[in-house]
Amino acid sequence: MAIVNRDKDATEQKEFINFTLNDVTTTGGTYVICPVPFQCEVKAIRLSAAGLSTVPVFEVEAYRFSGGVTINSAISTATSVGLFGTSGLVSLTLGTAGSTQVFVDAGSAFVLTVSGTTAAAARVSGTIVVQKLQDLVTYFGT
Repeated sequence: MAIVNRDKDATEQKEFINFTLNDVTTTGGTYVICPVPFQCEVKAIRLSAAGLSTVPVFEVEAYRFSGGVTINSAISTATSVGLFGTSGLVSLTLGTAGSTQVFVDAGSAFVLTVSGTTAAAARVSGTIVVQKLQDLVTYFGT
C-alpha cells in the first residue's frame, strides 16, 4: 500500500542513511554501505571523498539476495567524485523517477562499486535519502 500519511508532509516522510567507508582501495571492488531495513524509494544520493588516488568513479547499486542468487541493479549512474576540498558533495544521477531502478526491497543491501584506473579513496562519505513505501513499516521484520 502506498504511503498516505496525514501526520507528516512529504519532506518529513523521508529518511537519511548516512555512511562512511574507509579504505576504498580496490578498483572494481564492491563495498556494502548498509542493509535495507524496509521497502523504499531512493530519492537522492550524495557522495564526497577524501584521500584520492586518480579520479575514482562510484556507482550505488542495490544487491538483492534470492534463493542463493545475488541480483544487482544500478540505482545511480557511474559518476566521478572529486576530492571534497575541491568538489564538495557530488549528487549522483538516479534512474528515472518511478522506474524500478529507484525502488528497493527490504532485505536488499546498498552497495558502492568503484571503477577507474588505479582509483582509490581513503574515505568515502555520503547520504542516501529514502522514502518509505508503506504506512506500517517493520525494520528487518520486527
